[in-house]
Amino acid sequence: GGGVVGFNMGKQINDSPWGVQFGGTYGSYDWKGRNSGNEDTISQSQFFFTGGLYRKASADSPFSMGIMYDMMVNDNFGSRSDEPFLTQYRLQFGYALNARNEIGTWMALADRTANQGPVGGVMTYRAENTYNLYLNHKFVSGAQSVGWIGAAQNSRIAGGGTLYSFVFGNYTVVPMTERL
Repeated sequence: GGGVVGFNMGKQINDSPWGVQFGGTYGSYDWKGRNSGNEDTISQSQFFFTGGLYRKASADSPFSMGIMYDMMVNDNFGSRSDEPFLTQYRLQFGYALNARNEIGTWMALADRTANQGPVGGVMTYRAENTYNLYLNHKFVSGAQSVGWIGAAQNSRIAGGGTLYSFVFGNYTVVPMTERL
């Protein structure tokens, strides 16, 4: 068993198209514990934090952008009970085709890696560089759907993998009320 709790907040700066955003989640997993091979652990926990600056497209300028910094902190992670601390930057650049559709690119760039060991050998944890094109559509109902396609850059750790792996995804947000 386990559970996750989180928050996310964005706020425009005065009446400008610029704003700030921050959020985080805390998760606790494997409440019954597990045998990690190194020791018996009570649970695994993870904390994610993100924060940054963004600019929304406006009637004066159809360009949007954002820069975010993400952190992931782990305790008793995986079967080895490692504690990797990883960070990355996320960048987004968009162009509003009209009031309901935006196209653009977003990327995640690895910053901090973590080497854990020596029990069972050194394990390297890292964020993955990804490069994506996206389409964002806003529905009249207030729902929003974002789809993307891109590539994730692999570093060929231990001689395996390919130079690039293709990725795609979508998320859709549907509001329950005007304010929720």
